[in-house]
Amino acid sequence: MWNTISEKLFEVPIVSLTNTNEINGNFSLGSGYISTDRVYIYRYKTDDGGIKENHTYTPWTTIYETDSNFRVESYENLLKCKYTFTTEHDKQRYSYKIYVPKNTVIQEFSVK
Repeated sequence: MWNTISEKLFEVPIVSLTNTNEINGNFSLGSGYISTDRVYIYRYKTDDGGIKENHTYTPWTTIYETDSNFRVESYENLLKCKYTFTTEHDKQRYSYKIYVPKNTVIQEFSVK
């Protein structure tokens, strides 16, 4: 029997959020690959008034619409076996919750 244990790593207030593709690749001696991952890019204020940027991968992230306290929360998720206390598994190690203002998520449908 597996139990999921989630521990909050950090929480930061956000000032903006966008989504885009992150392009990765590797080439060596005439062969290689290119791949893309969907990411959310968020910007947050630092304690000294600056603005920093970070990102999360979309499959690891859930977005919530709220009235206030716009933020990103990061969690470390560990799957532990109920019958042993030494087993850990890295299935989806990290997850994120992003809280944005209501009515900012654009719902778009396209059937081709």
